[in-house]
Amino acid sequence: MLISIIIPCYQQEIYLERALDSIQLQNYHPLEVIIVDDGSVTPVTYPEKEYSFPINLIRKSNNGLSAARNTGIDNAAGELIKFLDADDTLLPGCLTAQAACIG
Repeated sequence: MLISIIIPCYQQEIYLERALDSIQLQNYHPLEVIIVDDGSVTPVTYPEKEYSFPINLIRKSNNGLSAARNTGIDNAAGELIKFLDADDTLLPGCLTAQAACIG
């Protein structure tokens, strides 16, 4: 099952690489990552690194966390959704353990 990881990001680009690196360490595949720039003053960019998953960056006007998450959901292809705030990280094995509980 494809997991769509939605990362709302407002003024937190400084933490984004750490969040993406924690996704890279996951042993679950397939994944897609959707970063929702919720109207940051300086538009969000993500590191030019090679990741094993596709990244979709969506920019929108600032409407708050819930609206950013809903935008991510509207653009997600995954059967499962995982929210990850830009300033958070996933522990190794997190996605495998959570998918096993559901599936």
